[in-house]
Amino acid sequence: MVILFVFKIFWSLTVLYFVGDEGGERALCITFSFACLVVAMGILIVDESVLEFGLEEAYSNFTLGASLFLARQGIDSSGPASKITLKLILALWSAVIGGCFVFPGLRLAQMYNDAQKYCIDNFIIRMLLHVNFVAPLLVMLLWLKPVGREVFTKVQWGQYGILMSAEAFESFRLLLPLLLSVLRLCLTSVHMQAYLNLAHERIQLLRNEAGRIANIELQRKVARVFYYSSVVMLHYILPIILLLNIIFLLKTLGKCII
Repeated sequence: MVILFVFKIFWSLTVLYFVGDEGGERALCITFSFACLVVAMGILIVDESVLEFGLEEAYSNFTLGASLFLARQGIDSSGPASKITLKLILALWSAVIGGCFVFPGLRLAQMYNDAQKYCIDNFIIRMLLHVNFVAPLLVMLLWLKPVGREVFTKVQWGQYGILMSAEAFESFRLLLPLLLSVLRLCLTSVHMQAYLNLAHERIQLLRNEAGRIANIELQRKVARVFYYSSVVMLHYILPIILLLNIIFLLKTLGKCII
């Protein structure tokens, strides 16, 4: 229910870009949706020996369960959908998710870039910002079998031997995004302060412009930043909530020792 609620909020925020007068946001959402569709179709054809997507096993279990259920109802069927149909549905769903996550991703990148300027003297905060920004890439690499499972569970590391068992690796693969989600929550104030500082930067830019500036125009530029802050907070917090619930769901359904 929480996952559906998060997607509902993201969908409501994305629809606002399509009902507005400006077409830039609409075009950006459509472009990223088609890009995610192409990328998802490419990922779905990757062999399971490279990418641990788990689609083959999930499809087999789903087909077997659906066939048994239909047999009890007296319906002769081999399954509700073919594998190609399932992959097409997943690709289309990925396109929808990509369109909804365009502006949260762009906003996070902008806040990360702005936060660097205000934490120039704090080395620890800057390092945490870097780790937080590249965290999705680090987590994604754990699902690449030659980079993740092969390195941690099969490669011999000298006198240390194998780093961890298969069950421990599954737990580590869920524990790492959990810790990175906590890190992102701890950096919420840093990122939000970087966004709110946009109001000060806009005032400085207006002061450097030639000519007189109307007071109402100055107030409008500053107020626009604070009015949009609630949307920015949703863009920042909702992906963390979504990720945490997916982690808990995998922990409940998967084979982990944590």
